[in-house]
Amino acid sequence: MTQCSLAPSTSGDTTTPTLTSASPADDETAVVAGKSIVLNFSEKVDAETGNVTIYQTSDSTVVEAIAVSGSQVTGSRTSTITVNPTDDLAYSTEYYVLIDATAFDDASSNSYAGISDTTALSFTTATVPGAPTALAGSLPGGAGEIALTWTAPSSNGGLAISDYVVEYSTDETTWTTFADGLSLALSATVTGLANSTAYTFRVSAVNAAGTGIASTTSATT
Repeated sequence: MTQCSLAPSTSGDTTTPTLTSASPADDETAVVAGKSIVLNFSEKVDAETGNVTIYQTSDSTVVEAIAVSGSQVTGSRTSTITVNPTDDLAYSTEYYVLIDATAFDDASSNSYAGISDTTALSFTTATVPGAPTALAGSLPGGAGEIALTWTAPSSNGGLAISDYVVEYSTDETTWTTFADGLSLALSATVTGLANSTAYTFRVSAVNAAGTGIASTTSATT
């Protein structure tokens, strides 16, 4: 694909473009995995040649090298460049972004210096929720039932909680999931239990990143 440059300036401009901000920002956490990378420059820039490359921080593997001349990079001839990865990034993962020094320039052909420092633009995607708190069980009055109540986790991991999973066990080895459907309620009455039996219950919050750590409590029917 042929990329057209901004028309050269005759003003004698020698000031190079700089990156004024980015989204996600450096050191940002709880980033939504499907979010594009937005680069805000000090002036209008044109995409030239080279890549914006996303790396996984844990082992510096390349997640994707995105050519600035391709359709995944938009906003050329403006001060805001949007980079859209092919696939959503993984949750609960830290990434960093490098940009080739040949990637962008201004109308006077002054090139943006790029990013070569692995700590200059790094971020961490959202994670699973924390554990619910204050989980307690009581006898509701019906045979073979335990009423559970809890409070929401102090952290939702950066994503909205979509469900609470309730499980129970008599030996804490084999767990049965209570089938109550998707629910954001902070309580559940578990039915179908054996009478005069000690149970351990656990409740976990769920978001788009997965199922979080469980809280546990015990009760006897």
